[in-house]
Amino acid sequence: MARLLALLGGNATASALLLARNLLIAHLLPIEDYGIAATFAVAMALVEMASQFGMQAQIVQSPEGGGRDYLAAVHGFQIARGGMSALALFLCAGPISAFLGMPDLAWAYRVLALAPLIRAFHNFDIHRQTRAMRFGPVLLTATSAAAISFIAIFPLAYLAQDWRIMLGALLIQEICACLTSHIMAERPYRVRADLLVWRRSVRFGWPILLQGVVLFAVFQGDKILVARSLGFEALGVFAMGVTISLAPTLVVTKSLQSWFLPQLSRAMGTSAFRPAAVACAQATLLSAIVLCAGVMVAGPVLIDWALGPAFQALGLLLPWMAVQQALRVCRAGMNTAALACGVSWLGAATDLIRALSLPAVWVILSRDGTLLSVVFVAILAEVAGTALALFVGSRRVLLPVRALGPALVVTGVALSGLPVLTLAFGQVWTAGAALLSCGGLLTFSPQLRRILPIRFLASRHSFACQRPAPVTLP
Repeated sequence: MARLLALLGGNATASALLLARNLLIAHLLPIEDYGIAATFAVAMALVEMASQFGMQAQIVQSPEGGGRDYLAAVHGFQIARGGMSALALFLCAGPISAFLGMPDLAWAYRVLALAPLIRAFHNFDIHRQTRAMRFGPVLLTATSAAAISFIAIFPLAYLAQDWRIMLGALLIQEICACLTSHIMAERPYRVRADLLVWRRSVRFGWPILLQGVVLFAVFQGDKILVARSLGFEALGVFAMGVTISLAPTLVVTKSLQSWFLPQLSRAMGTSAFRPAAVACAQATLLSAIVLCAGVMVAGPVLIDWALGPAFQALGLLLPWMAVQQALRVCRAGMNTAALACGVSWLGAATDLIRALSLPAVWVILSRDGTLLSVVFVAILAEVAGTALALFVGSRRVLLPVRALGPALVVTGVALSGLPVLTLAFGQVWTAGAALLSCGGLLTFSPQLRRILPIRFLASRHSFACQRPAPVTLP
């Protein structure tokens, strides 16, 4: 349990630093300039989308993931992938800038092509260490890069008073992360070309690649449509809302997957798998309620104190955006259990439903729709995706959905009521209702209670009532 809390804390620290960086940039820049800066994230996501093979998950999931030759082959694959990504962004810089209505800024996207090239030379030994539940190297790599990127804003703001601040911060973050990954590695950096490993990586990763394409549509499609239809000022507001609500979502999903995936993979084929999978799903449901309430309580404070009057329109949007992201967290547990079983396509399938909602968003915006209507369409699509995850989880992963029934009902009621309470009565009512919801969920979640601090301190047992066997590293 202490490791899980440390994992959550480390990911939360890195995410908080990146959020603080973006808030500071938004505070320093006019809202239209911040909208332009947000397009750099769109460009980076476009490149990553086209080359995402889930190498970190493969290292954890594969029985060969701890081998030296396997790790060297992964490095070779990563360099090839990063080089192609950088070349693609460099060549597409002109069309991207023209599509977004900024043809004069093509040079900035060409400079940004350095980011995937730098990322290609990370030492993935930090991910190998997570096989033994040692998350310190991964956390330190992410946290140190985020911290230096935040600190760099001050000299960058002195040198440039426009969107170039974000461009410099992104490149500095990639450089620091690459250097730290080598410092924290236990094994020397080796590269080899192994076509057998590469073919297996492609076979494992093609559903994740498909999910990357879908995720680009999910996370960036709305932004592109907003920029094209409503302009960069509206994009600035919308992108900041996504940043505030998405940051804790990524912390929760990344931390829970990093914690549960190694243990679920080891429990595959044993009687411990089902209770572990149920506990994983219950943990994500609990996290969804906490995340949703946290954004609703802290969001107005960030808007008033960090962003100023230019972003006041976020006050109405943010509670509903929090619900949208909380629904993504709800199905993260089912996706993690499926990934442990080798069903890597479930995440792509559920996200595809969200991507298919983009034509509806385009129609709404073309008919003078508002940002709030865009968020409501996204919520409906996320509900449908969560329903699909439950159905597939019960059939392919043999996840006992009936055991999750009461917790699902509590979560659904909470996510439906919290935004109404926030907008009608304020944050105090929201916090109280969230506490009651969490208590109700825990009442119906015996598998989850086994890994909470009270039970943990009493028995020092995991959710399977047994300490996982140590992993012997070569």
